[in-house]
Amino acid sequence: MKQNLGVLLFYIACLVSLIFIVIGTVLDDMLLLATGSLFIVCAALIKAEFNLHVLFWRKI
Repeated sequence: MKQNLGVLLFYIACLVSLIFIVIGTVLDDMLLLATGSLFIVCAALIKAEFNLHVLFWRKI
């Protein structure tokens, strides 16, 4: 997989997981919370498998 595509998939998985967790919290839905948590795991696996060097914040 190309580096740019891997980074894009990583950020999409993180964004989807955040949306699912927020909606699951608001609606008190355990299925959405579990799905959001699994998307976080998928994002971590994508990052580890393709050796992506993604920063979550800028170093000072």
